[in-house]
Amino acid sequence: MGLVTKYHTFVDGAGVPNAQCLAVRLNTNWDRLYTLVNGNIDQANIGTGYKFSRVGALPTYSNGSHEGILWYDTETNKMYYGNDTAWADGIGVSGADGATGPTGPTGPTGAGSAYRVYTWVIAYPAAGVIAGPQMYEAQTMKRVSGATTGGTSVAFNIEKRADETPGTAGTDTMPGDLTADSDNEKYVFNGASGESASVAADEWLFIDITTVTGVVTQLVISVATEIS
Repeated sequence: MGLVTKYHTFVDGAGVPNAQCLAVRLNTNWDRLYTLVNGNIDQANIGTGYKFSRVGALPTYSNGSHEGILWYDTETNKMYYGNDTAWADGIGVSGADGATGPTGPTGPTGAGSAYRVYTWVIAYPAAGVIAGPQMYEAQTMKRVSGATTGGTSVAFNIEKRADETPGTAGTDTMPGDLTADSDNEKYVFNGASGESASVAADEWLFIDITTVTGVVTQLVISVATEIS
């Protein structure tokens, strides 16, 4: 939209020269005034300090041309304003997002997914204690199995020992020793008197062999548990 131009300054008692009030000049000015008042004010008709915001690629700063202008840079998606010397970042860079917390473990699903089996294979077993695994999480004893090759049999129990004292005798899990032989003997935990089926997290499982009969060449023991 063009600027409205003042062609003549009126003075009391003085006439108006014809060249100053040509119809085209007056009509043009009135058309411009109507257009501006009816909502078409543009940058050229705004005084210094009251400039419109603009969008597009941020131009090179120029004193006088960009001072007081708000500019949205569509290439960087950032807002700037022109101060007296340069473009200033009107909105600071967003802070870094906080770290996402870890996702919890997915629970077990499907048949058998909560069961664990621990196995010892011992050549030429003798009476005494044999170390075993430390439990990572609480579990419940479900079954103990034992079988031998050679000789006659081996009597043993599965012992729980405390986290910080695995070298100190603990608690038997079965109410009595299981005697393993070539027929694969089993003990199933069913809540009978004398059982100690619950194994806490960080407890150890040890084998306590009490009696070996004959020259047993191999002893295999399996302990089945269920995650509590």
